[in-house]
Amino acid sequence: MNEVLFHLKGSISLKDAINFTYETTARMYLLVSLLMLIIVSSVLKQESIWLFSSLVIALACGYYWGMRHIAKRNYLSNQLMQQEATYEFLKTGVQVSFESGSSMVPWDKVYKVTVSRNCFAIFLSRKQALLLPQIWFTSKSNKDFEDLLYSLIPKKKFKKSILF
Repeated sequence: MNEVLFHLKGSISLKDAINFTYETTARMYLLVSLLMLIIVSSVLKQESIWLFSSLVIALACGYYWGMRHIAKRNYLSNQLMQQEATYEFLKTGVQVSFESGSSMVPWDKVYKVTVSRNCFAIFLSRKQALLLPQIWFTSKSNKDFEDLLYSLIPKKKFKKSILF
């Protein structure tokens, strides 16, 4: 039997899901916004600063409410995400257990791992991830867990978020 290297238990809150959505889309949003602002500023040239300011504020509000709505809709439609889960990290992979069943994900099947200010995300594909909020960890266990992931995941699959 595989030795358990790290054990976690918890459930994802709506706040965790929203934070994750913001973190994963922020870079793309900032790039698109910058391009739009450059285009708009070149078209407007000396036009009203109020129009330009209003556009910037509308883009920021639209992003905030749009991402919040998407995250909330995805969270509420995913019953599995709302269940309490147990994560056991082994040399061979991660064992995830829910009320409705369990699954073993070998480390070589992990798409990538990201570490951000609010969570660890173990991506199983481009769009599916196991979220592990930072609030589940103490500062020491957080560092120990990050070191464990570094030792188990190839470096090219490990990403640290530099934005936020």
